[in-house]
Amino acid sequence: MKNNVWLQRFGKRRQSAEQSAHKFAALYKVGTALSSELDEKKLLYLIAETACKLTGAEMAAFTLRPLNEFGQPITPATGNPFYLAAVVGVSPQQEHFFQQMSFKGEGLLAPIFWEGVPVRIADVLAHTHAFGVHHHDMSPERIKAARQAALDYAQGRITKEKLLSVGVPENHPVVRSFLGVPLLDRSSVVRGGLLLGRSVPDHFTEEDEALLLGLGTQAAIALDNARLYHSAYIHALETDAIFEHIADGVMLMDVNGCILRENQAARHIRELLQDEQNHRQEITALLAGPIQSATTERRDLNFTVTAVVNTSSNEVREYMVNVSPLHLPKASIVPMHPRNRTTMEEQSLMASGAVVVWHDVTETRRLMAYAEAEQLKDEFITIAAHELRTPLAVLKGFAQTLLVQTARGKGAELAEWQVEALQNIDQATSRMVDLASDLLDVARLQAGSLLLHFEPVDLIALLKRVVTRLQVTTECHTLTLHIFTDHFVVDIDQQRIEQVLTNIIGNAIKYSPLGGVIQIDVDAQQQNTVLVSVKDTGIGIPEQQQGQIFGRFMRADNALNEGIAGTGLGLYLCRELVERHGGHTWFESMEGEGSTFYLSFPVSSSQKAVASAELSLS
Repeated sequence: MKNNVWLQRFGKRRQSAEQSAHKFAALYKVGTALSSELDEKKLLYLIAETACKLTGAEMAAFTLRPLNEFGQPITPATGNPFYLAAVVGVSPQQEHFFQQMSFKGEGLLAPIFWEGVPVRIADVLAHTHAFGVHHHDMSPERIKAARQAALDYAQGRITKEKLLSVGVPENHPVVRSFLGVPLLDRSSVVRGGLLLGRSVPDHFTEEDEALLLGLGTQAAIALDNARLYHSAYIHALETDAIFEHIADGVMLMDVNGCILRENQAARHIRELLQDEQNHRQEITALLAGPIQSATTERRDLNFTVTAVVNTSSNEVREYMVNVSPLHLPKASIVPMHPRNRTTMEEQSLMASGAVVVWHDVTETRRLMAYAEAEQLKDEFITIAAHELRTPLAVLKGFAQTLLVQTARGKGAELAEWQVEALQNIDQATSRMVDLASDLLDVARLQAGSLLLHFEPVDLIALLKRVVTRLQVTTECHTLTLHIFTDHFVVDIDQQRIEQVLTNIIGNAIKYSPLGGVIQIDVDAQQQNTVLVSVKDTGIGIPEQQQGQIFGRFMRADNALNEGIAGTGLGLYLCRELVERHGGHTWFESMEGEGSTFYLSFPVSSSQKAVASAELSLS
């Protein structure tokens, strides 16, 4: 009899020991799997399935807290909702139901999600009935009371029997026995929760709770590892993408001159420099000296060499090569013996390799050469235009003197061809003088040395004077001036604006070879600007060339075809001078129908005062 009792006890102990061994073996196995699995989704289902196997639960739900890109919990104003990350032991319809829920940590879940402590309930249904909750009570008062009870339970002031419930939502699977543990990250912040359930009461034991806590700890570490791996992987991809798409060629080389890594641009440059029979000797010979110096010096050094390569199209590309030392972190230098500690500082100063950057300076060199050529050209134009003015003035003066004296009957009488020749000389020198003046103005504008002398000027009087002077030069054109007032004062450089008006109205006459009406209008714009428009019925400007018409030496094709003389500098100077007055220049044109040019100027303070006084008097 005693032997039978002893055998029964021994059998139960042996069975219990085997079950414990089986559980710990399974826990060890899943721990090994968790440490190597980096797919978060697979991790979650593996954890949930393992929890069911170890505890005999019928269902397991895995909830997680949303994280931002830095791995920090997202905390919205409405609370800290958790989402269903994985669930096992339920039907597809029930899983869909769970996925629609927001786990905010209410009722029996509050200690887990808010305080980070496990909860084990023998009979959820009896617990719910004890508090008179027969449905999912999510009233603010009930939620507040449930959270306060969770805090009291976590601090040991009440037992779990006094935890408040908010009931079970409709369509929720039947759960009697409940076991839930928190997942805490390395900072002891609740990362999620592992929730187990069974349809019979009083199923989970204290041993199951301890087992699940251990599994939850391993799961939290595994999830962190998976997240860190994913973050590192994404960061590595981003770094590789940036490294590969750097416009300059970048090489990482060791102390022996071997290439450890290079980006796409560097590979392309190396291929250009490589000899077909000897792949890397040219680069090695080119960089051997700088790399040796950079890796042995005790301070950062930069070396520059210039390499000229011929591309497949025989284009010469010039590169500036910068070589600087590459240092490993000091933590990577580990002393092997105490006697070596004296040399550690020296070793830390020595580089483990070199960073080589190939910068294409071909375009920079070209731009510098172009800028230098532009400067020399401007200087030449300035000198040439300045030196031409004196002989041109002399030539024009003598030609006009001969014409005037002959007309007065003084001196020998000139033949008709001689008079015509003198007139041609006079006209040609006038055009040369105008060209020299325009070239000098362009040179001053480019050099920034053009000075403007602002003063109050009556724009209406200035326009009348220009119109009267230019009307004398043509018989087939009629210049009409429409003004809104007899006087209008603006702060301008009178000489320069007269030059602009003469050029714009003169162009209207010149580019209307058949004659016609040239209409000049002056109008005030909202008491802030005054607008001058010049409209002709001439040849107009081709649409495809209108965008470049204000450029230097730019002339429309139809003007060239008509044989109309010009330098292509007038409109460029007009725009620059008007803009330096704070105004704007634009036009409307249609080829064959004519053009309208607009000039706007800011109204002077004195004119604003006059306008205000007139308005108050009226």
